[in-house]
Amino acid sequence: MFWACFVPVTPKGRLRIQISLMPVLMAGLFTLNSVAKGANSEVSLTFYSSVILLFVLGFLGRRRELRVKFHDLAAHGERPENRLSAGAWVQFAVSAVVLCPLTVWIISGAS
Repeated sequence: MFWACFVPVTPKGRLRIQISLMPVLMAGLFTLNSVAKGANSEVSLTFYSSVILLFVLGFLGRRRELRVKFHDLAAHGERPENRLSAGAWVQFAVSAVVLCPLTVWIISGAS
């Protein structure tokens, strides 16, 4: 889901590679964290899935805005003009507020 949402709107090159590798790197970090702390792998998988889902739901329907921002970021680097809109941040925040308690609820049942 993450790749289907973010990779098509990212311009070719270094930024696309970085965006494409995010889920793989996150999976590695969650796995290492699970092994290091001796945590239940179901809990780690639930957290990982929730984070991926957070990004997908947080920017769902914002494909055009993401495409413009990513292309501007690739061409000009970070600058105030290529920030995401307030609506995008509100959508991301609402997604986080909904998914965090849901994740805790699922994990409490899995433990």
